[in-house]
Amino acid sequence: TTSSSATLTWATNEAATTQLEWGTTASYGNTTTLDAALVTSHSVQLTGLAANTTFHARALSTDAAANAATSSDLAFTTSSTAATVITNVQVTKNSSTSVTITWTTNEAATSKVRYGLSTDYGSEVSDLTPKTSHSLIITGLTPNTTYHYEVISTGTTTDNDADATFTTPTETAATVISNVRVIAGETIATFFWTTNEAATSKVRLGTTTSYGTVRSQDERVTDHRLQVKGLQAGTTYHYHLQSIGSTTVTTADATFTTNTAASTVGRAIPPTLLTPILKDGADPTLTLTGVAKGGQTVRIFLDGQVVATVRLTGSATKTRSFSAVIDLSDVADGKHTVYAQSTDAVGRTSLVKQRLTIVLGGTPPKPVVKVKKTSQYTVQSGDSLWRLAERYLGDGRQFQRLVDANADAFPSLLTNPRVILPGWTLTIPPG
Repeated sequence: TTSSSATLTWATNEAATTQLEWGTTASYGNTTTLDAALVTSHSVQLTGLAANTTFHARALSTDAAANAATSSDLAFTTSSTAATVITNVQVTKNSSTSVTITWTTNEAATSKVRYGLSTDYGSEVSDLTPKTSHSLIITGLTPNTTYHYEVISTGTTTDNDADATFTTPTETAATVISNVRVIAGETIATFFWTTNEAATSKVRLGTTTSYGTVRSQDERVTDHRLQVKGLQAGTTYHYHLQSIGSTTVTTADATFTTNTAASTVGRAIPPTLLTPILKDGADPTLTLTGVAKGGQTVRIFLDGQVVATVRLTGSATKTRSFSAVIDLSDVADGKHTVYAQSTDAVGRTSLVKQRLTIVLGGTPPKPVVKVKKTSQYTVQSGDSLWRLAERYLGDGRQFQRLVDANADAFPSLLTNPRVILPGWTLTIPPG
């Protein structure tokens, strides 16, 4: 029997018809349709019965000679409800040490998973909250290991799913984020970090830990840089970083504060380069020394490319010395330009005040500062900083000098040097 049906069977000593009388009392009141087939094994299914109810029934059979026989009364009771049934069991491997097991039941029921290295199991996780969609996470597993498990749910009845197995993945090295740095301006912030393996880049930020703003890059790199614009000046923002390599890693919540309008007026104080020491020959190097304010980050450029970065400690009111040794073994013979630029603690970048010329190959002359007359140029349609640098400075890679010389008049060059508008009057620095 079930909660709504019952199957009754009987046998006769000779072939006979099949029929039942049934009802909730021994008076019956209901009769099934006569099955005229002459058989000795008889079966009738009653459906649509009330749950948790006692019924009476008796069998009626008649042979070919019209001899009729009637059985004694049989009482039976339907069950209270349908049994709890588990279906759709699935295992999701979260990592080499964790899995999630999910399943469904036909009625609200509790959740339990027993697991172990054999069918004796030995460990379990559970949730006593009745539900029809079940999910339990198992942690602390051993990588590359086969586990037995069974799923159990208790509703009106208890259902145990058959024993099954899963195998955890081989352990992989975790992705690690380090060297996190944030440079914030008035309305812009740039995030820098490194990972121990190539990974994606994502930053979430907002004025609360709900964040709300997301910037991401799917390219897998080890040196990460993401920039967020349109921030509010003088505002504290929460943020965390995320990178996906062989695993997913997310940093803890941290904060930074954008500059107020007053704090971003002007430029950082530029560094001063002292006499460089050029060593030519089989393993050429250039040793640069200089001074800059405490708390600044000084970047050394060779032909417009960053070749060294020095971060100074101490108070911004104190002058600190720095030194950098640049390997020139992969630099071609000829003349090259060296300069330094600094960024202070509030994200302001200095102008470039000194440019040194060095010569590799033969007997190098003493490095000198190049000085020529400053000129003005009105931007025409089709111009770009690269083309103007080629025309007036001899090398398109010198476009950063044009940015430095004109950033005060046209601040947008700091964030988008590719866009210059016809009619702008640009200062062309000494070539």
